[in-house]
Amino acid sequence: MDGDRKPWKYGLRGIVSLFCLLLSGCGSSVLFNALEEQEVNEMIALLQQHGIAGTKIIGKESCALSVASDNFSTAVDLLQSYGYPLPKYQTLGDVFKKSGLVSSPLEERVRFMNSLAESVALTLSKIPDVLKARVHIVIPENDPYAEHIVPSSAAVFIAYRQNAPVEDYVKQIKYLVTNSVEGLSPEKVSVAFFPITLPPLPKAVAPNASPINVLGIDISDADKVPFFMLIGGLLLVILLLIGALVWMWLSSKRKKKEKTAEIENLAEASDVVPAAAEEGTQEESLD
Repeated sequence: MDGDRKPWKYGLRGIVSLFCLLLSGCGSSVLFNALEEQEVNEMIALLQQHGIAGTKIIGKESCALSVASDNFSTAVDLLQSYGYPLPKYQTLGDVFKKSGLVSSPLEERVRFMNSLAESVALTLSKIPDVLKARVHIVIPENDPYAEHIVPSSAAVFIAYRQNAPVEDYVKQIKYLVTNSVEGLSPEKVSVAFFPITLPPLPKAVAPNASPINVLGIDISDADKVPFFMLIGGLLLVILLLIGALVWMWLSSKRKKKEKTAEIENLAEASDVVPAAAEEGTQEESLD
């Protein structure tokens, strides 16, 4: 019985290997993961404007973005030139997660200042053409009975796309920061702008390429003929394997029938010999 099962096992392994070859040859690659769904949607829209199809993979807590393997390098360069993926900022809820039951006053103060700076930076990063934004806030711990009170201060770092009118928003930036930090005045807010010259956009797939989608995989016009040739060859090999499996199954059934017939013939022959011997003894006794 073990010898009859081995051909089936090897045949199934061959079919599985062919499907794995198909998926690996015409698969997709994950560009970025652990992203928010809104950010993935923006990245997909940007890629589609340059003729590259992106796929959103939704997980339990985050999303991922994948593209066809042929467009991997082009998609990475394109998204990075537009500042994607966006910088990650901690919110108030992220920073104030306690690891223990009781926190010291100093720990609570540092957490508050850090979370406040991160929240303001997140707001500033939403300004058009701003690539990165960081805010450093200093809130002195003044003695209420002291004669001189040290005022709060803030330093703002803005990296923006060159030739964008971001520096015209200095007053608005100071207004946002001063109204977010208690005891902060506009003259105590320093804003530093850093223009960044981005590399030229990479050459993307032509929008009129009209790719086709097969099992979630985008196939361009240039790859259609090799793809269908590969599919046809694989189907032919699969049909040959199925035919070989059917032939082995039929041959195994035929061999079993032949063995059964041989056993039956031997049984009949064994029954005939004793009967002939008994007839011979009966004749001798009569004589």
